Amino acid sequence: MICWKVDKNSPLPIYKQLVNLVRDSVASGQLRKGEVLPSQRQLAKLLGLSRATIVKAMEEMTDAGLVDIKERNQAVVSDLSTKGVQWNVYFRRSGHRYCNIQKSSRIDGKEINLSRLRLSSEYSDCDTNLKSLRRIEQIIGTSSVLRRDDIHGIEPLQTAMLEYLNQRGVACSRDELLLVASPVQAISFVAELLLCEGVHLYYSSPSDINYFGYLDSYGAQLHPLPSDPEGVVVDSLLAEGNPKNDKVLFIWSSCNPPTNVSLSKGRRDKILSVCKTHNIPVIDNCMLELYNLEKDGPNYLFRQGFSDGVVQIGAFPRGMAAGTWLSWIVAPKSVILRLEDIKEKRFRTIDILSQKILLHLLETGELQNYHDSVREKIREDTFSNNYLIQKYLGDIADWNRRASGWCFWLRFKKPINTKVLFESRQGISFNPGFFYDSSDTQHIMLNPPSLTKEQFEEGLQKLREEILYLFPEAFTDD
Repeated sequence: MICWKVDKNSPLPIYKQLVNLVRDSVASGQLRKGEVLPSQRQLAKLLGLSRATIVKAMEEMTDAGLVDIKERNQAVVSDLSTKGVQWNVYFRRSGHRYCNIQKSSRIDGKEINLSRLRLSSEYSDCDTNLKSLRRIEQIIGTSSVLRRDDIHGIEPLQTAMLEYLNQRGVACSRDELLLVASPVQAISFVAELLLCEGVHLYYSSPSDINYFGYLDSYGAQLHPLPSDPEGVVVDSLLAEGNPKNDKVLFIWSSCNPPTNVSLSKGRRDKILSVCKTHNIPVIDNCMLELYNLEKDGPNYLFRQGFSDGVVQIGAFPRGMAAGTWLSWIVAPKSVILRLEDIKEKRFRTIDILSQKILLHLLETGELQNYHDSVREKIREDTFSNNYLIQKYLGDIADWNRRASGWCFWLRFKKPINTKVLFESRQGISFNPGFFYDSSDTQHIMLNPPSLTKEQFEEGLQKLREEILYLFPEAFTDD
């Protein structure tokens, strides 16, 4: 039987004490699923508290997924094992609230908005002064289209994106999709919403999370997880569970930089099982899916197997054309609603020309043809890239020769201080292991597709000469 008691002298607000009391009682087994809590009136009288305090505590418990409110405001202990990811807990922890911009932007189009800051059609005669727009209307539409600022992007592109994703196994609705201007923007929006102080973010190490440093600035505590040739190892998550709804898993399911590891099917199934069992949300970064040469790419299986618990981030290939590095987020509707709100307050629009270009590439099938040709060339170049690395570094380094030619994660056989090597480099540059793991001094990452064959070979030759000069002992036999 739970002992209803609070400390009125504690600096912790009383309503939070009540929430913690119920949470701890559920965790210890004192409260079991289906048990009915005392009524709000009874609790207020029992504890000598105001009804408003009890109501606030009940709201917190409901948002945390601890209780369900039934008829006559009865609070019943929830079955947490079947409730799925408690997104509201993460939203409330981040302090995110809807802004008034978001409320006004959702006004029905048939309503007369007396406060909108834009010009009506009566001002269209003024468009005659915009002579430059007349010249490009045939390409990207009328001036009215140019001014469209739908937060989702232009409607034809939304439709094309839904079909594009559906072909890849992601059956989502318009309410579950958000287009943004860049991958960095997508990640920053998700991080602002979910990765605040009090959240524990788990990720595979080594990782570009450490390289870019774009997630730890939001307040979450970062916890690296070990990885192997099949991907991230999540056994520690299995042991800890997620009783406080404060854990998030961040993964690259395809071509994880810098190791270039794509999750095996067995590892995907293990991650899905752990996250579904413990209601741990997953941020699945699929931006490098294009470079995954496996026939059964792992990325989209997360949406199929755990659609209510995954935030999936994708992007069009970088370098395809100026301004076309748009990104998208697929997530449950409740998450998208709040990401839209953040986008409203930060960067509302996406460049219309970029949207038109991508729409054309999607509708004509040129984008898919581009994907296919890039993958085929990477596949063809894998042998020659392995040959060149073997020629210049094969006697002093090891790497996975069976991996695709997207990037190579080299480990030196003998101690070579890559920090010294990086600082002393002459005429070349590379990413050393400590970019991705601060304790790593034995690895470097090479990305052959970023260079011509001639440039790559020249760079490898210079790298070998630099290592020979600084660390001649690396070339001697034991």
